[in-house]
Amino acid sequence: MMIAAEILTRVLRSAVEEVVRSPLNSAPREQSREIASQVIQEVRKSPEVKEIVARATHATNSEPWFLSRVTWGAIIAILGGLTTEANLLMTGEGDLTAHLTALSAVAGGVTTLYGRWVAKKPIGA
Repeated sequence: MMIAAEILTRVLRSAVEEVVRSPLNSAPREQSREIASQVIQEVRKSPEVKEIVARATHATNSEPWFLSRVTWGAIIAILGGLTTEANLLMTGEGDLTAHLTALSAVAGGVTTLYGRWVAKKPIGA
């Protein structure tokens, strides 16, 4: 979310500074930074802006890996598959189907992680 928030901050600061420089505005030019900071603080409090930033972050796949539900789902699938496989090997139980099922969970999780981490944008975006 930081990238989207930083972009929003730059755009707002630029817009406020442009308005302050306008000959139609009576605000002192040297106060443009201070005015921009006040505007940015107020805009960031808005639930609508928070939602827009969250959507932009999601739409660009720019959230950190540890906030990705896809990543955590894949990690859980991998751990579940590895645990099952280890249990099958330690007990000596299970047939080929049981081993393939456990290993397919691991393979699916690894494939999901790879796809998530190399994706530049979500499907359909």
